[in-house]
Formats: sequence, C-alpha cells, structure tokens
Amino acid sequence: MSLANAITTDTLLSNVLKLELKGTNWAIFTFRFQTAVAAKELWKQFDGKTPCPTPADMKAGATTAEAAAIEQWRKNENLAKNLLTQRIPDLTALCVKSLPTVAAMWKEITREFTEKGAYAQTELRAQFLESSCPSGGDIRQFLEGLRTKREELASVGITITEQDYRSTIIKSLPNSLANFASSQLASAKLLSTSKTIEPDILISVISEEWERQKAKNPRCQVKTEDHDDEAMFVAGAAKNFNRGNKGQRGSNWPPRACWNCGSTEHLNHKCPGPQAIKV
Repeated sequence: MSLANAITTDTLLSNVLKLELKGTNWAIFTFRFQTAVAAKELWKQFDGKTPCPTPADMKAGATTAEAAAIEQWRKNENLAKNLLTQRIPDLTALCVKSLPTVAAMWKEITREFTEKGAYAQTELRAQFLESSCPSGGDIRQFLEGLRTKREELASVGITITEQDYRSTIIKSLPNSLANFASSQLASAKLLSTSKTIEPDILISVISEEWERQKAKNPRCQVKTEDHDDEAMFVAGAAKNFNRGNKGQRGSNWPPRACWNCGSTEHLNHKCPGPQAIKV
C-alpha cells in the first residue's frame, strides 16, 4: 500500500465532527461517519455481517488463501478501530476498548448514544421553541440569531418545522411587534396563494417594522422592571437638585421622591421610616 493510500484510508474528512459526549450531534454524526467509512469500504467491519474468516478445516489449518483473507480482515479491523476512536469521546473509547471487535464497539456506542441523543435533542428543541427576545434588546440581531440557531440545530439532526419556526418568532417578540407579525400572517391567508409567509421573509418584514418604529420614536424604550423606573426617577430628582441652589426653594428644587420622609433616595412605598398618619 502506498503512503498516499495509507493516509487516505487512515483519516476521515473534517466534516465528520467528533461525537459530543452528551450525544447532542448523534443523528448527524452517525450519518456522516457511516458515509465516510463506507466510502473507504470499511463499513462491513461495523455492521457485524462480516466476521473474521476461519479455516474450513480447523485440524489442517488455514490454507494460503484463507490465511491471506484472515490477515486482510485483521488489517481492516485495525483501520476501522482507528477511524472510530478518532471521532468518539475519550471516555467512550475507554468504556468500549475491552470489547473484542469494532462491530461490538459500534453496537454498544449506538445503544448508549441513541438514548442520549434523543434526550439532548428534545431539550435543545424545547429551548429553541421557548426563545424570547430580551427586554429592550435589538430585534433584528435577535431574529438573525434565531435563524442561525435553527440552522445549527438542523446540522445536528434537529428539525424545526416552518410552522413551529413562525410560532416561535411571534411568541418571542414584544407585544407591538407580535401583533404586527400576526396581522401580516392574517393578511397572507387572504391574499397569498401559499396562505402564509416564509419565516425568513417574516423576519425581514418584522425587522423593517422595528426599524420604522425606532426611527419614528427613538426615545421610546421598552420598560424594564419597576426598580429601574424608580432609580431613573430618583436619579433625575438628584440631578435637578445639583443644578439648582441648594439653599433656596425654586424651580430647581428637587421633587420629593418620598412623600413620607422627604428623602430623594427612595419612593414612598419603600420608605424605611414609620409611615406618617394621614389626617
């Protein structure tokens, strides 16, 4: 065997990624690994249908042809084992190293990772369907990330249907944009021959609407938690006070944040002092 042939036989293409220990990419791994190994004419070592040849007459021993066939099978077995261990986790390799053949190793790996892969894929799919744009986040960037995530899931064998994709897009948006997207889908049912909108086109339309809303009212921000609004109010009071005369009441005198004690550090309902009795 030439050096060039040895290198080709002993290695796998880079598109056959290493199997993840959690089994996340099991579905795509099995497809690409089997395809690559079959191209090297070594899959017969994995499927268990071609055991090691044995002499027809055990007492007389192997003939020259039989000995050559046995030797070739062992070479193929070693090559197959080398390809397998290149693409499985170290822990998995240690667990199956005592098994007698590559076929036995592959059977055990398949048993373990079929279960692992199903669980991991279910979890990843659920996470995608529960995606939500963070409050005040960049809508265009979020939707582009959602599109990329769908492609990443597809690369490991997790299919997100267009119906689920559209549903996730709408549920992940703030109410104003979610209502806009729903109206676009409703219009498509009446006007479009397909009765719907392709998810990627829907993303583009939503992104353009978000840009329009932002340009129309650039100061409009999505509200965050109450304590953020409170902090902005108190900070504004303190800022106005610093600009004015501290010793005189006037237009620059800060509004009292707390009507109970007069402090500008908190609001009335969070006042640590005793509540004044209302007359």
